[in-house]
Amino acid sequence: MMKHLIWALLAISVSIYSMNSLAADKHFPPDALVPDQATAYAIAEAILSPIYGAEKIRSERPYVGKLENGIWTIQGSIPKNAVGGAFFIRIARKDGRVIDFGHYR
Repeated sequence: MMKHLIWALLAISVSIYSMNSLAADKHFPPDALVPDQATAYAIAEAILSPIYGAEKIRSERPYVGKLENGIWTIQGSIPKNAVGGAFFIRIARKDGRVIDFGHYR
């Protein structure tokens, strides 16, 4: 009986330790999920390509990106005499949330 109780307590302890370790990790980098401009650009392409078309989004390279108050703002570029507009997307640096996006006409 005592042997079973010890094994049960050991199993519970290991389970609790494992759950706490996983809960603390959550696979988030310590600083931010979107730490740099290259990552923000990749997220922008991944989100916007299915909506506006991959070819259209890639045609708006080079992208212009800036980080301000923890928010990445990424915009597409268009040639000077082109008709139409470019995309924009705002992404939270900390957790990668898409705050808003659109395409100027």
